[in-house]
Amino acid sequence: MKKIYAFTLMLACTLGLTINAQNVNNPGFETWENLGSETEEPTQWNSFMTAGGSLTWAAAQQLVRSEVVRPGAAGTYSALIWSRETFTIVANGNLTTGKINMANVSPSHVDNYNATVSADPLFSEAFTADPDSIVFWVKFVPASGTTDDTARMHAVIHDAYDYRDPSGSDVNGPAHVVADATGHFTKTNGLWVRKAVAFVPGPAATPAYMLLTFTTNKNPGGGSGGDSLYIDDVEFIYNGIGIQEAAVEGSFSVYADRNAGQLTARFNFNQEASTVVSIYNIAGQLLVQREKNLMNGTEVFDISSLNAGIYFMQVTRGDGTRLTKKFALR
Repeated sequence: MKKIYAFTLMLACTLGLTINAQNVNNPGFETWENLGSETEEPTQWNSFMTAGGSLTWAAAQQLVRSEVVRPGAAGTYSALIWSRETFTIVANGNLTTGKINMANVSPSHVDNYNATVSADPLFSEAFTADPDSIVFWVKFVPASGTTDDTARMHAVIHDAYDYRDPSGSDVNGPAHVVADATGHFTKTNGLWVRKAVAFVPGPAATPAYMLLTFTTNKNPGGGSGGDSLYIDDVEFIYNGIGIQEAAVEGSFSVYADRNAGQLTARFNFNQEASTVVSIYNIAGQLLVQREKNLMNGTEVFDISSLNAGIYFMQVTRGDGTRLTKKFALR
């Protein structure tokens, strides 16, 4: 944990940024409710036992507090979810910050989903930050023992809307996505493994909630009964994401076209001044730098040598004030 935050602070100092960091509630699954009963759940997280929908009568316990933790963990517990099979139908283990809706016997039906319920703080995770990536620890043990079965993590930062996962459950949902991180992973051979998944920007602009879900299979109804997934220590990396810009009389915008290998920056300042334009990668490494007198107009940068990922353009004006913008190459 300390190494992650030290890296974040180092990058902040390098780029002169202010980081707006936030994590989900109970990220280490240390606090639980209704322990010892079939309805036990980690605080601020939900499973089938608190689901809604017409089929809640069929819900069964598929979540328990576990004392199996990763080496070096600061906490004492993790969350364990598992799948179960009834009449050849597999119900994937499901742990979410939202609320599960159970309404159809076909696992892949659009009426089965997890959702943010913004009116109820028990089934919604208020989240107003803009992280670069999500990091978590898992131990995945498929009952089949093969690498064919694949577990899933899906984190969706969205605006003030009751977003549903999977998105096919609501055709209007994708327009409300601020950023999306999807991670699929196969068996971990009995070991705890640290996973890091980058967020991909979406069309919406104002983060309000995060819907975070872990399931024992990427496909609804996939896998086998008895697939087990241990989860622990969820956190977020803020490598300059969520930047609060310095007060500058003016602004700039960036547009990246990876197919053309070009980044176009449009500047709109109130007066001409000597300006240094720098492009950094996510590790804070300087990749491109150009200095010239700027006021209004556009500058085009060659980015054909850059790989897919998250980058930052920083504009430093003659008086020392800075503006920084994030851009993604896909």
